[in-house]
Amino acid sequence: MPHVRRGLRMRQKLFESELASRLTYAAFEALPGSAVVVDGDCNVLFANTSATQTLSHKGLPISLSKTLTNGSKRLVVDRGEGAKFQQVVRSAAHGGSGGAVRIEFDATENYRIGQLAVFVTPLPAQGTVPVRGTPVLVLINDISQPRSAPPRVFSELFGLSAAEGAVAAALLGGQTAEIVARDREVSLDTVRTQIRTVLRKTDAANLRDFERIGALLGTYVH
Repeated sequence: MPHVRRGLRMRQKLFESELASRLTYAAFEALPGSAVVVDGDCNVLFANTSATQTLSHKGLPISLSKTLTNGSKRLVVDRGEGAKFQQVVRSAAHGGSGGAVRIEFDATENYRIGQLAVFVTPLPAQGTVPVRGTPVLVLINDISQPRSAPPRVFSELFGLSAAEGAVAAALLGGQTAEIVARDREVSLDTVRTQIRTVLRKTDAANLRDFERIGALLGTYVH
């Protein structure tokens, strides 16, 4: 009967859509760092293994927090960037292009500043669309961890000297010129000159731009 056939076709389409959604989410397991899919209210629709493990640790400004009602999880950002992060997610869930947020926190080693690079981008709606807009992918990478490419890689790719390559590797994680100079036991003026050379040779607009280049390079090298 026509209405039965229509019902079967609809069921098949829903099954195919749900399968495509699961396959898409499964692909996020291969991404470096923590990948979380949320709705416009930061309710978690999916979290890869890295996110589940990393964001459950204390001390990070981002966490997966269980709600008191149904046991579901929300992606929570504390400190001063929480409101900005929620605004970017809400915008991405309702037609916006997303954005990036860098969140600083106190690291435990050498009095350094830890930093998380958070990228937010909307996903094509697949399967059951959440109430609060389209799904949003949140990628979280700790750029303060020593996971960058070794200095020789910077030297070989960008024509840096050995000293410049070492400074380039040390800069990743957002450390200041003062810290780099202290760690390398050279003058601050020398490090500042080397930093300008690194930015020029890598064609980076500023230190934040260089951090993005270095983080991407470190992902492929490791």
